[in-house]
Amino acid sequence: MMAGFAVFLVGGVIVLELLTGTGTVPVQPAQPAQQEGIGANMEAMQHINELQAQVSANPNDAAQRLHLANFAHDNRFYDKAIEHYKKYLEGNPRDADVLVDLGICYNDLGNFNDARSYMMKALEVSPKHLLAHFNLGIVNLKAGDIEQSNEWFKKTIALSPDSEVAKRAKSLLEQHGAISQPTEK
Repeated sequence: MMAGFAVFLVGGVIVLELLTGTGTVPVQPAQPAQQEGIGANMEAMQHINELQAQVSANPNDAAQRLHLANFAHDNRFYDKAIEHYKKYLEGNPRDADVLVDLGICYNDLGNFNDARSYMMKALEVSPKHLLAHFNLGIVNLKAGDIEQSNEWFKKTIALSPDSEVAKRAKSLLEQHGAISQPTEK
């Protein structure tokens, strides 16, 4: 008898809400992932812990450390990624790809100075590193330096005009007017 009354009561509340409610559900706006853990894939934490244990068991395994850094980066655990990228770079200081990835982590945390610094180090190692050029455009764009950003995007296009990265750079240039659009007559 009590269960029937509870079902009746809940049903009545639902019907009342449908008849008088606005039908909208408040939605909280998304927050940018600028701090460790915000926007991070928390389901990946178990795998990160497993990788960390493997790296701790064999700290000289550079490939495993790099795998951990990349996995942490991909899942937005930037502080952990930075820690392991730096440790990896101690033995491999001329790995331009890792220098760029480290710069991207700093960029995603809003630390534009360190982001630029690591990407410039990548260009010292590999002057034609396409993603270093492109990401310097991104960093400067996020930092609000549109003019500098445009220069890096133009360099990206000049390095590899037909690449997907160059197409993305051109699109970003067009978005803020650095490439004039053809006018219709």
